[in-house]
Amino acid sequence: MSAGNDEQKIGDQSFPELPHVTIYTDGAAEPNPGPGGYGVVLLHPKKRRELSCGFQRTTNNRMELMGVIAGLEALTKACRVSIHMAIVRIPRQQHRRIQEVE
Repeated sequence: MSAGNDEQKIGDQSFPELPHVTIYTDGAAEPNPGPGGYGVVLLHPKKRRELSCGFQRTTNNRMELMGVIAGLEALTKACRVSIHMAIVRIPRQQHRRIQEVE
């Protein structure tokens, strides 16, 4: 992106500069499986939003994934997103899927 240019280029397409949202999420069940829940914090330069939800019978993996899904579903406009979470399993799985598709 050049100085003064407010567009991002992806491939052959240009997009207006999108706002950035950072999502922090964590989830757990104790015991596993058992009662559990997730928490999400969405940070935008002008806003902060917190989400949480609990379940009577669930698993650690389900709560980790549900936290990410809830955070993404809470977005109301197109934006760039950074996701921070306690486990690294999901980004690795997504990276493998992207490589398989290419």
